[in-house]
Amino acid sequence: MIERRLSYQDLEDGVATLLLFEGEEIKEDFYWDVEDMPDGAEPGDQYQPEFEDGELVALHYDEELTEQTFEEHQDALEWYNEMLEDN
Repeated sequence: MIERRLSYQDLEDGVATLLLFEGEEIKEDFYWDVEDMPDGAEPGDQYQPEFEDGELVALHYDEELTEQTFEEHQDALEWYNEMLEDN
């Protein structure tokens, strides 16, 4: 089964942008009122989505996935900076 997750991408004018991933592929984007986000939610957080009848009804914070994603982004940034230094 392909892993599904929601990635909290952005917050603008009280609206949170979430991207639904299936594996590594972006499938859909969602826009949620920031007041409906879990307490303490920040861009970069990763969630396990809960759907009912095709509608997103809940977000379940995934601490392990959030940390893993952050580390992957840090590694990519370090690699990019090293490439800039070598040129």
